[in-house]
Order: sequence, then C-alpha cells, then structure tokens
Amino acid sequence: DIDILENYVSSWNINGKRWTDGIEWHMNPDGYTEKISPEGSIILNRANAVREKIVPHLTKFFESFGGTTVSEITRALYGFLNDLKVKEQIEAKASEYRSVGNIDEEKELVQLWNILINTLDVIVELAGDLKVNGEEYVTVISMILGKINIGTIPATIDQVILGSASSLRTNCVPHVFMLGVNEGVFPMSSEENLLFSDNEKNILKTVDIDFLPLTDEQSADELYWFYKSISRAKETLTLTYCDSDLKGESKKISVAGSRVDYLLGKESIKYADIPMIDKVEGKSIAVKTFALNRETELGQALLNYFNKDDKMSDIVKAFDTPLVAGKSDIDEELARKVYKGDLQTSQSRLESYVNCSFDYHCKHILRLGEKKTAEFRFNNIGNFIHAILERFMAAITDEDGFHADIEDGKVVELVDEVVNEYISSIFGNLNEHSARLMQLLNRLRRTTLLLVRNILAEFRQSDFVPTFFELPIYNDKEGGISPYEIELEDGSKLLLHGFVDRVDTYKKGKDVYVRIVDYKSGDKKFSFNDIEKGLNIQMLLYLFAVWNTKEEWFKERIKCEGEILPAGILYHSAQAPLMDVSNESELDSVYDKALKSISKSGLLLRDIDVLKAMDKEMKGLYIPFKTNKDGSLAKTDYLITIEEFGNLANRIDGILKNIGKNIKTGKVEAKPIEEDSQESPCRYCRMKPICRRTEKGEEE
Repeated sequence: DIDILENYVSSWNINGKRWTDGIEWHMNPDGYTEKISPEGSIILNRANAVREKIVPHLTKFFESFGGTTVSEITRALYGFLNDLKVKEQIEAKASEYRSVGNIDEEKELVQLWNILINTLDVIVELAGDLKVNGEEYVTVISMILGKINIGTIPATIDQVILGSASSLRTNCVPHVFMLGVNEGVFPMSSEENLLFSDNEKNILKTVDIDFLPLTDEQSADELYWFYKSISRAKETLTLTYCDSDLKGESKKISVAGSRVDYLLGKESIKYADIPMIDKVEGKSIAVKTFALNRETELGQALLNYFNKDDKMSDIVKAFDTPLVAGKSDIDEELARKVYKGDLQTSQSRLESYVNCSFDYHCKHILRLGEKKTAEFRFNNIGNFIHAILERFMAAITDEDGFHADIEDGKVVELVDEVVNEYISSIFGNLNEHSARLMQLLNRLRRTTLLLVRNILAEFRQSDFVPTFFELPIYNDKEGGISPYEIELEDGSKLLLHGFVDRVDTYKKGKDVYVRIVDYKSGDKKFSFNDIEKGLNIQMLLYLFAVWNTKEEWFKERIKCEGEILPAGILYHSAQAPLMDVSNESELDSVYDKALKSISKSGLLLRDIDVLKAMDKEMKGLYIPFKTNKDGSLAKTDYLITIEEFGNLANRIDGILKNIGKNIKTGKVEAKPIEEDSQESPCRYCRMKPICRRTEKGEEE
C-alpha cells in the first residue's frame, strides 16, 4: 500500500496542502485521460485509503508544534511516535523474533528504540532552546544517529559474526574476513571538521566543551581497529578490496592493507595465485568458474556436474545465448499457454506488434513499463480534442437529429461549457497546475472551437448525418456492435475491438451508406503502403465491422431497410493550420482561411452521388477530392468501388491472419519495421535496456 501511495504521489507531484485539504484525490493513475482502467481504479482507491489512514496522524503531529525550538519539535516528535505506538510495535516485533530464536535481531530491535529516545534526550539537553526549522532539525538528529553503531554479543560459539571493526566484541577466532580494505575506506581517512579545527577544539576543551575525537585521534582509532581486526585471526586472514569503482576509476588497497605481511610476519597468498579448483567453493562461484574455463578439463567436469541438476543445467544453457540477438522467439508450447483460445486485441496493439514484436511482447504480455509521471503529452492533446468534439456533437444531437444550424454565439458558449466540464473532470483544481499547462489548454480550446465551426459548416451543406460518437466495437459493451472477426489457422479467432470516433450515415433509397471519421492531432495521410505492412488499418477495420454487422438494432437506428454500404473513411485533422499573413488587411479573413485549410485525407467510394452528399460543390473543401471542369471525377487511387472495398477487406484479412499466426506461435523478434525516416525506431524505445539488438543489425 505504501508503494502504491508513493508511486501515485510521485506521478502527480502531490505535495503541501493537497495532502490535507480534505478533497479526495481523483487524478487518473493512467495519466491525463478520462477513462480509467480497472487497475487504475484499484490504485486510486488504495491511494486514497492509505492517505485517509496516515494523514490524521501527520496532521496531529504538525498541529502539536508549540514553537520552533529544538525542545518543542522534539516534544512533538515524541508525541507522534507514541501516537503511532511505535514502542509497542517494536516490542511486538522483538517478541516475534524471540519466539523463532532470532535473539540477535531481537536485541538490535530493542536497541533501536533506546538509541532513538537517548538521542532525543541528548539534543534537548544540548540545544533545547535553539530555534531551528524542520530541515535543520533533521540534519542535527541525522548527524547524531549517523555516529552510532549497533552491535550484539555473539550468542553462540559456532557462527559467522558480521559487523564493523569497531562494534565487534570478539577475541581470537579461526577465520577473519576483512572487506573493503581500500585507501580511505579501511582504515578510514580522517578530515578536519569544517566548523572547528583541531586547535579550536583544544581551546574549547579548556572551558569543558567536548567534541568527538580530534582528527589525529580518529586516525589513531582507525589504525587501532585495523590492527585489532587482523590480530583476531587464529588460522586464516582474508582481505578483499576493489580495484575500480562503478565509474571505472582505479582504486588501491590501503597502505595498512599492503603492510599486513610485515605486521604479522607472514607471507600472504594473492587470490590470482590460488589454484582454480580451490576457488570453487559454492554453486555461484562454480558457475563463474565454468564461464571462464569452458574449454578446459575443469570446465568440462563442472558441466557434467551441472547437467545432473535441472536448475543448474538451465543456468548453464544460458551461456550459449549471445549477448546480441534480434530473434527471441518463445517456445511454441509456452506460446499456446499464453495465447490459448481466441486472440482478443485491438488494432493499436496489432500495430505495436508490427512495429516491433519484441516491444509488443514486453509491454502487453510481460507488462513491463517504466515508473509513470503524469505529464500532458502529445497523445493527450488528441484525447482532449476527441473528448470535446464528442461531447459537443452529442450535446447538439437529440431525437430530432443533429442540429448543425446552431447559432455561432451558442456554439462558443457550448464549447466553453464542454471544455470547462472536461477540464474539471481530468485536471481538478486548475490552480494547482502550472501556467504552461493553463496556456496550452487555452490554446486547445481555441483550436477545438475552430474544428467545431468547420464540422458544423460541413454538415450544413451535407446529406451525411453524424449518427454515432465513440461507437463501441465490443461484444460486452452496451450500445456496441460485434468485433471484427478473423478465423486463424489453428481454428481460433482474432477478435478486434475498439471505439469508432464518429460514424456518419447517408440514406439513399432503402440503402444506407456509412462513413467512418477519425480525428487526428497530427496531419495524417492515408497510405496503401502502410496497409501492406499491417499499419494504419484501424479505420478500414471499423468500416468493415460496421459494413458487415448483423445487429438489428443498429440497422433500425440508421433506418436501413436495404443494405449497409461503405462510403469510405476520412481522417479529419484536429490540428489548427498555420497561416501566413502578409499585411494587416488580411487579419479579418485569416480565420475563414483557416477554416478552409483544415487537412483531410482518406479513402472514399467512387460514386459521384455519394461524394456530392458529402461535399455539394465538390471543391475539395470538406473531402480531399475535386471534380474536373467537366464534372467528372479525377483519377486517383483513393477513390475505389464497392467491389474494390471488398477486395481490400480480403487483403487485410490475409495480413491480419499472418500477424495473428505469428503472435500465437511466439514470434518475438527484436527487429523493428523499417520506416522511411532516417531515424532509428530504437532510439526512443522504452524496452531498449532489455533488448539484445544493436541498432546496426543483429549480425554484429
């Protein structure tokens, strides 16, 4: 619970009064999005529950501060510890250790409480009337506690005793191991106190003000503990030190460590001179020894030994796995267990697999990910505009249909209302957010208003009518249609789910034509090349799902008495176009120019009547196609017949069958799809730390 609370607080940067204002946290653990996942809902509830449990104690602690002196803060801290019943909890834990025979742990735990209370007594006695702030108080108490060592007297004769050289209370023992015998570490180098020099300390001693040992005394103590440590050994003495640190910087053995031979009058043995067979004193060391001596007689002997142990055998097999590898397929039997039954997925997940199957496996199967921080990123801009457009369109749609003739003043008022409502649900109190975020939200509001006016202008002249917003393509979603279904080679099905941003319909006779519209925060362009790779086919899949639906309620809703036919797909840019203004006289018309410059792209039905139902004048204002001067349709690959839509559906089915087969058979290759961009797709990949592929190619 504490980990969940810590991650949530870190993610949303919660501090100060937001802990104690009494307002329940509602920020989505999934980030700046309106929809909350089941996991996110659990995290949010538990974070609020833990907060409710600990905040009263913290509030009481803060309110108990009578002032800012050391004595007053210490009194408040002691009351806080008693309020939490820390002593009783320590005693209960110590009793638990005693009951299972962990005597050392019990004694150390009891010491902790006594040390803490003694420390509080000391700082009150020495500086009770001193005025300090919280940070200064923490510094003082940390400094005192940092100088205290905790040790225990050995409870039995035959045991391994661990501790610092100064805290151990043992006489001669058979074997002594001294760790970290590096220069400046052991013996530790002593530095003069930054506040008082040794001479100043000696002067203050004359007026009965004592300090910790002087620098010379500390050095002498360190040498004493070093000599006492090496003198404890009856049979063997082992010294270890590192020759480099984590940064690769060279480290040396301490001077005292290098003179052990002289001090003891005996010749030491270097680790490098010990026979290899004598170094194998455990399985972990044996594995390392095997790795370094695989081709030797010793290596073969260790291999034979490991092969008799299933667990160790698996570890040894890992040595045959190269450090760099693009192909990381999982066992087919394991794949069948992971992907048993039908493959329930979404187009975005399939695209993740197509882009890099290894990345897909890590994210969606192993569920690996980084610690999240709530940031308003580029994809959140798209979510914002999607949500505002959906709410606005729903607000001007009733039983009588879609009201595109709404007055502009009412449009501005309604957009403001919808934006404020959405911002409140996602961001809560805006005063707690940065000015930069506020400025971004204001800019998005203006962009959304521009898009709303463009959409209303389109539908004032269009025979198509927006009929569904965020239409679910799920079996278990109310008001949704069945998912797009593809049968795979193993007899299972690939079921594609999702939400359609907008479904527009046009009734011609008894038949109804459907058009799928998606708002894109970038300048999206439809491409047949993407389809062949299995990319950007989400809109087409939604179109095919609606085209082939058997749901009677759906046909009744769109008043279809004949067939449902495809009118196409349309990407509608949700990005305000950049406009060049050369002089002030053009400022008045710049907004109108912007309305007419909003980018659109897509694949539509080659039928002049259906196209004119979308754009009466066919000037390319509301769809990305124009007619020739003679009124005929221009030649383009992006206008196709119903038969060609059917052929395209079959091609996409084949592509998806192959993708589904690769997923279910465990194809997990760290080989991202090649894009036209010169930049490697691996550069910003979050799975890069665990991917064993080089950017230049797996053969390296």
